[in-house]
Amino acid sequence: MTKTWLKATLTVQTTTELDEQRKQTFNAIDEQLAAFGKIVEVLTGDQFTAANLANAYRYDPQPIA
Repeated sequence: MTKTWLKATLTVQTTTELDEQRKQTFNAIDEQLAAFGKIVEVLTGDQFTAANLANAYRYDPQPIA
């Protein structure tokens, strides 16, 4: 079976001064950019709560020789 990487998606959750939860999703984000959530905190002025990085893969069966 072969494993093919398709994409990475970063979801950043912030909390406003009024305790409102906000989520922002960024596609095509590399794994090393998980710290990107802290940058979003600076840009939005909201408190950084969490970041989730999801990778998508496709599994294909290998042809039988």
